[in-house]
Amino acid sequence: MSISRWSGRVAVVTGASAGIGAATAIELAKNGLITIGLARRVEKVEELRSHLTSEQQQNFHAMKCDVSVEAEIVKNFF
Repeated sequence: MSISRWSGRVAVVTGASAGIGAATAIELAKNGLITIGLARRVEKVEELRSHLTSEQQQNFHAMKCDVSVEAEIVKNFF
């Protein structure tokens, strides 16, 4: 299944600092999506940039957010 039809759209990935979340964030960014990686360890999400081209890096954003804490969600999205 191709995700190229989603190119230019925004994807928010939780748990983007490691494992499945990190792999998902990288693949979405590589496929042209504007990708926002959320994680408690935002520095780990920033490290993922090294897997991307400079063009892909422009659409890859890291945000510190623990989605189990409502105040952090509100702070980041409202």
